[in-house]
Amino acid sequence: MGGFMGKGQRAELEAALSARIELIFDRSPGLCGFSIAERLVSDSAKEGPREWELYVSGVETAYPELSPEQTNGFIGEISVALEDLLQREPKAADLLPGRTFARVWH
Repeated sequence: MGGFMGKGQRAELEAALSARIELIFDRSPGLCGFSIAERLVSDSAKEGPREWELYVSGVETAYPELSPEQTNGFIGEISVALEDLLQREPKAADLLPGRTFARVWH
């Protein structure tokens, strides 16, 4: 992923991302934080450039242990919300890999 991004464009994308992250936490009260990573899905020189995908690499909750169903539910909520953001703002994908997002307690 990549490409040059000016300061103004980056600030707009960060604001859109922050709003989306806040919405994820609003919809998932037990969610404390999550991480996004990137993995290689295609590395064949004959087929063209390498292809990468983003994925939820970790989920932290307020509860001691999650069942697989609960974990998958949180991952699904996060994935849908971020997919919607990326459809509207594809360059926001440059801001996600390697980041961890945590609930802000007021």
